[in-house]
Amino acid sequence: MQPGETFEYRFVLTDAGTYWYHSHTNETVQLERGLYGALVVLGVDEPTFDVDRILVLDDVKLNRKRQIAGNRAVRSPLGTRGRRARDQ
Repeated sequence: MQPGETFEYRFVLTDAGTYWYHSHTNETVQLERGLYGALVVLGVDEPTFDVDRILVLDDVKLNRKRQIAGNRAVRSPLGTRGRRARDQ
């Protein structure tokens, strides 16, 4: 897609739950820059509330200038591994 264009995804959600989504284009860089979000699928019998709050947590690798480091982050299907996990 070009800048300024839009695209609408349409799909059927069969299972209730909380999921996350992200682009699969330039994935490593986009994930490190926070380009992802939460997707909450409510079941038919779930209660409703006045306010929903969704908190998505992530960690990023910073360089010595406290800027997002290049795409050298150690990623696995379980997420970014911290220093302690790498050193063991």
